[in-house]
Amino acid sequence: MTPKTFFAGGAVALGLLLGSATSAIADTGAAPEDTQYVATFNVSGESYKVRLVDQDDIDQAEALLNGGSGPSIPNGKINWGVVDVNSPYQWSIDPNNFGFADATTEVCDGRPSYVDGPNWGAGYFCPWDAVITSLDPISH
Repeated sequence: MTPKTFFAGGAVALGLLLGSATSAIADTGAAPEDTQYVATFNVSGESYKVRLVDQDDIDQAEALLNGGSGPSIPNGKINWGVVDVNSPYQWSIDPNNFGFADATTEVCDGRPSYVDGPNWGAGYFCPWDAVITSLDPISH
């Protein structure tokens, strides 16, 4: 094999590898915009809402709402000062950084009103005793 042939073969292999990596990155699991939902959770008598954009999260929310099992702790990164669907609170959960967990650290556990308080130090919210109470499609 000449160096030129080896280089051409390597370029093809690299192209295939990069093409596969790009395909894997592009497949985020996001649901089409018209299938986004708002999940409402009850936490110790308080409620809060999360926009769901990932189809796996929507499917898990539906399963939990219908008595199914699996990861049940809502866990997401807080968007400070962005209300989105989570009125009356002054924060929301980043829909692109949300998922259901089996277990989380205690630092992000609490009630929705605690997040609005002056002492919330965690960048995530993961209330352990949250129960999904509704799942509604977002109308556009």
